[in-house]
Amino acid sequence: MTQWLVASLRPPSLKAMVPWEGAADMYRDFGYHGGIFSFGFATNWWNNHMAHHLLGSLKAPRPTHSPRPALGVHAQQPRREWWRGRQAVWENIDVPLYSAGNWSGMGLHLRGNTEGYLRAASEHKEAAHSRRHATITRSLRGRPTDQLRFFDPLAQGH
Repeated sequence: MTQWLVASLRPPSLKAMVPWEGAADMYRDFGYHGGIFSFGFATNWWNNHMAHHLLGSLKAPRPTHSPRPALGVHAQQPRREWWRGRQAVWENIDVPLYSAGNWSGMGLHLRGNTEGYLRAASEHKEAAHSRRHATITRSLRGRPTDQLRFFDPLAQGH
């Protein structure tokens, strides 16, 4: 997700990017799907992430923290400037990109991957999608050989 935002800043050292299952607009892809508050994933992710780091790996993830971060973000809804800083600026993204996502991640990752592929100003781009979240990393597209196939001509100067 962060790659889209960083690429929008056009750092001179960024030569290419591989946004992997990355939302690109935190308002539309993460907090307000279609304008409707939708923060269930973020709350569950936060609770499980914090539990894992504080308590170690759990057999069955269970929430151990309050959803205060989610509520804090919800309070930002009327403040469009806060959200604007968490949206990719498509016309600024002109480096080669290999956008990888999955069709089952519609509520979080898929929109960012497809919007990024369609709207980024890059002339050299490719989209790779799998049917499920887990299969993208195990598929041919998820292996480094396919990424090298995409980026190798750039390294060769073609």
